[in-house]
Amino acid sequence: MNKNSGFNIIELVVVVVIIGILSALAIPQYTKTVERSRQSEALTNLAAIRGAQTRYYLENGNYTNSFDNLDIDNTTNGTYFTYTVVDESANTVVARALRNSEKNPCGTTNYTINMYENGTTSKTGAGCASCSAVSCP
Repeated sequence: MNKNSGFNIIELVVVVVIIGILSALAIPQYTKTVERSRQSEALTNLAAIRGAQTRYYLENGNYTNSFDNLDIDNTTNGTYFTYTVVDESANTVVARALRNSEKNPCGTTNYTINMYENGTTSKTGAGCASCSAVSCP
């Protein structure tokens, strides 16, 4: 019977390496998932702005670039995004959300989500190319 029971150094190193590998795989995936859930805030608010823009268009025949003309609260600053009302008739962009850099897992790289009058969205900006946490089209 061995009186020196316990773990030897090789066993401890193997456990530490396995934990390191698992955390190296899990942390980036977690960051992506959190960023995608934060994008849902932008999509919800952009849809509300789009609805208000559509109502304004039906009444006036054009889109507006001011929250004051819309029948919703001024939601310029969200938790993770800054919103603007856009009147780009050529591109039919009716609202835009810019990612706030201070709470962005990509650091200072920002990206923009555009909402078009037909309800589709697109993401553009430096954050799309350089941040693995952002999924871009």
